[in-house]
Amino acid sequence: GNNMVGVISTRIQEAYAKWDSRTEIKKDVDDNATRLSLD
Repeated sequence: GNNMVGVISTRIQEAYAKWDSRTEIKKDVDDNATRLSLD
């Protein structure tokens, strides 16, 4: 019942956190690639 909902929402939050950090890293890599090509 209630516990299951808590587990699912926790899993979803963890998935979002991982996805966010992955997109942040990709954004940094893209910025670095742009900087290198400008040099």
